[in-house]
Amino acid sequence: LFRSRSRGASVQFCIDETAWCVETFTTRPDTLYGVTFVALAPEHPLVDRIAAREGEHVQHAVSHLRAAGDEGTPVILGGARATVPLTDARVPIVVAPHVRFGYGTGAVMGVPAHDDRDAVVAKALQLPSISVVTDTGILQNSGLFSGMKAGEWETMQAVGRALSDAGCGRLTSTLRLRDWLVSRQRFWGAPIPMVHCDSCGTVPVPREELPIRLPDHPKVDAHRGVLPLAADPEWRACSCPSCGGPAQRETDTMDT
Repeated sequence: LFRSRSRGASVQFCIDETAWCVETFTTRPDTLYGVTFVALAPEHPLVDRIAAREGEHVQHAVSHLRAAGDEGTPVILGGARATVPLTDARVPIVVAPHVRFGYGTGAVMGVPAHDDRDAVVAKALQLPSISVVTDTGILQNSGLFSGMKAGEWETMQAVGRALSDAGCGRLTSTLRLRDWLVSRQRFWGAPIPMVHCDSCGTVPVPREELPIRLPDHPKVDAHRGVLPLAADPEWRACSCPSCGGPAQRETDTMDT
């Protein structure tokens, strides 16, 4: 595990005709004027509340998205609208599979002109895209902030102060633990020190046998679609640290 810190702003989008607000975290508050939708994770608690207000057809669409997982198609939550702070623009609320409930607040502000994932959602739902950054990195179509340098912390601070004064946001940072990526594609990552025994199950490799050495000449056959380590029976074969019987080494590796 490792710690990851992101610096940006917390921005609140109030939902029309309700007392609900969607809190988002963004590392680019300077692109606020480019927001054309607010996206919620499928597991976000407001999804079911809003869907219930919008009717069975919206509830059915949300259920279908959840069942499809990462392959699901984004869903607009009916006629529900959220107000963009500082601009007072009313934008649709969508449920998007790329938004993770366990990451940040489980909600993001959609800026399709400047974020590839947001652009995919906007294209799928035929939502508009508003460019607020010029090719030279200057803010445009951004009210009082037009002409300022995009991405600069001084600009972020100016937007953050305006959000704070309006009572709908503030500058902040997030800190979270993240998992190392487990790679199934390469043999040269750090081996996972576990072996699999028919009698004992999954058993950790004793400390005195670490580190595990990878084979000097891995057998790579792209046409077979087999992991390089899995294709090396000599390397895989080992003894169980617990019972001493035959076992197999773990063939996944840690991509560090």
